[in-house]
Formats: sequence, structure tokens, C-alpha cells
Amino acid sequence: MRVQNKRVMTALIVLLISLSLITTGCTNRREMTDISIVTASGYDRVMVDGKPMTITTMYCIKPSSTEGGVSGGAANKGVTFSAMGQNIVDSAVNFNLRMPRGYFISDIQVMLLGEEFAKEGISDYIDLFTRQREIRPRTLVAVCQGKAYDVLQAQPELESLLSGEIANKIQGGAIRASKAINTDLFQVMRDSLTPGKEVVVPYIKVVPRLEQSLLAEGDNQTGSSGGKSGETGVQPKRVVTVSGSAVFLGDRMVGLLDDEETQGMLLIDNKARYGTITTKLEDRNSNISLLLTKIPDTEVKPMIHDDVIKFEIKIKGRGELASEENAVVGINKEDFKKAEELINKVVVNRCQRAVDKSQELKSDVFGFGAMLAVARPKYWEEIKDRWGEIFPSIKVNITADFKIENTGLMNNPIQIR
Repeated sequence: MRVQNKRVMTALIVLLISLSLITTGCTNRREMTDISIVTASGYDRVMVDGKPMTITTMYCIKPSSTEGGVSGGAANKGVTFSAMGQNIVDSAVNFNLRMPRGYFISDIQVMLLGEEFAKEGISDYIDLFTRQREIRPRTLVAVCQGKAYDVLQAQPELESLLSGEIANKIQGGAIRASKAINTDLFQVMRDSLTPGKEVVVPYIKVVPRLEQSLLAEGDNQTGSSGGKSGETGVQPKRVVTVSGSAVFLGDRMVGLLDDEETQGMLLIDNKARYGTITTKLEDRNSNISLLLTKIPDTEVKPMIHDDVIKFEIKIKGRGELASEENAVVGINKEDFKKAEELINKVVVNRCQRAVDKSQELKSDVFGFGAMLAVARPKYWEEIKDRWGEIFPSIKVNITADFKIENTGLMNNPIQIR
């Protein structure tokens, strides 16, 4: 009996080993030398012979970068390829006619939508990429001024890849400055499917590098021609910058919020993190800046009275007096109170500007409708089909309570005698 059991066990082991040899293996493997790693993509619409066409642009890592052939500084280790088709899928397939390798899209950090592309509607784009297994839901989405293929030709300033530079600027603007919104593909999909909430994404521009522009301007004013830029005629390096937010109504882009309006929106949405609030003193030609040291806290309360919809918004925050001109704020309570009042006025003004702009565009980027649906579900069911008409006329009352905790390492301002 034992001999028979031993033979059965031996036969099973041999069978398992044989099956493992037959069924295992990377039949769909792709070698690194056969693919291009895509870290950013862009999408544009153009007219060709009277027909609408889609241009897809892919920003890829240069092969020498993955092989360790490039080192030092912020040398651009990326290269762009563009292909045209009747839609995104068609243009993506046509990349096989443009690129010497296949492409790998799981490492895409940011997707850029050209302004015209965004204005014509992005529902097909959302549907396509939320179905793609290879696209990560946390991939950042942004609208860019002009064409996406043009923006992806810009040069990185600090990072080795433009894709990483754009992603870091968006995330840094959202966390360290609270003047950029950090929107990913999942957020776009969720906002598109949520009644009473519209899509808003960061807005990207390409501008001349500030330092080079100022240098060129100084040379022009002084009439100097001895600088390298003047001698060679080299144009200032074109770099990307985050400049506010792109606002959607349904699946179409309808307008923009500037950086201060974006900060106001983030404060209302309870998404503001750190940054500064700067204001001009009324009776003096000087400014003071409050550096936020504690994440602001916002309470939004929907109210309905006689079919009049009103939202009460209370924002609290704390910070440090980081900068002041002409040494005007001392340690006494009266100076603190005056400075706090001015800062609170600025906060209310920025938030109100964001509300006014969104109502002008008829786009509820704050999700007031979604909040109303949670607070008063029965009432929301009655008005949800008319929310687009109701939203521009709702009342919004904003109050701010920002406190100055300290003045840094010094109590009183330095007064030069």
C-alpha cells in the first residue's frame, strides 16, 4: 500500500512539473529595447481639408536615458512624437508609422488637453481612458493654452523630464502655494458623473523663462549688446508654468479662474494647504504677507428659506507674519487686529471672486449642488434638473477668521535709523 501511494505521489509531482513547464512563461513580454516609455501625452483637435482630426502627442524617455548614457544637470532626457487620426484611438495606432518602437503608457504622469480640444468636449476622452487598464487613475489631467503638442516641446528647468516638471509644478502649486488644483483622471471621471459638481483642472501655459526675459529687458533698456543673448540672438528658454484653473460645464471647457480665484476656490472646497495671503495696507504704501502655517478649515452650510437657496461659508486659518514693508506692524494687539482684518478681507474677496466667476460661467465647480443633495435630498430631487439655471442666482455668504499666531523670530519690526 505504501509503495502504491509513493508511486501516485511521484506521478502527481511529475505531472505538476510538466504542467508548469508548459503553462508558464512571458508570452506577451516586451523587451526594454523594443518599447518607448511614455511619461506624458497631449491631445489636440485640428481641421485638415475641412475634416476634424485628432493629434496625439507622446513625450517619451530617450533610450540613452534608460541606459544610463545621460548624466548631470537638467538635460532634457525626453523626446516628443505626434501622430494624426480621426480620433484618439486612430491616432494612437498611427504612432506605429512614426515611432521606431512600440510604446508603454503605464508610466504617464500627466495628460495635457489642448484648449480647443477641451472646448469641443472631452466625454469621449474620459470614456476611453477610464477603460484603459494601462492608464493609472491617478494620472494628472490639465488643460494647456494653445496646442498640447506645442507645450510638450518646452524645456524642463530643473527636472530631467518635462513630464516630471509639469507634475511637480502642479502638485507644488496645490500644496505649497494653494494656487493650483491637483486633478487626476479619477477625479475628472467622478466629477463628470456627480450631479451638482463640475470638472475643474489646472491650466498650463508656456512662457519665456523669467530670468532670461528680465536679462533681455535690462539689456534693451541699457542698450547693452555685450551679453551672450544679444550676441547670438538666442531666444529665452520656453518653460511651463501653472496659471490658474480651467473650468468645465458638462464636458466642455467654458472659462478660466486666475491664480487668486483658484486659491479662493480651494479655500471654499477645504482643499487649501499652505501658501501666503498678501494685502496692501490702506493708509500706507506697503504690503504685509501672512504665511499659512496651519491647514485652513472650511465649513459650508446650505440653507433654504422660501425657496431661496443660500450657502453660509466660514473659513478659519492661522499663520505667521512672514513679510512686511516699511516696518508697520508691531507686537501690540491693535496692530495685530488691524492686520488680521485686512487679511480676512482679502480672503473673502478672493473667495467671492471665485464664486462670482463660476456663477458667471454657470459652472458649479464647488459642488454646492452635490452638498445640497446630501443635506436636503428630497428638495434636490425637485430641482436637480434645473440646477444649471438656479446656480447662477444662489446666495453665498462668506466669512473669514484668520489669526496671526506670531511674527517669526522677532517681536517688533526692524526700524533702520
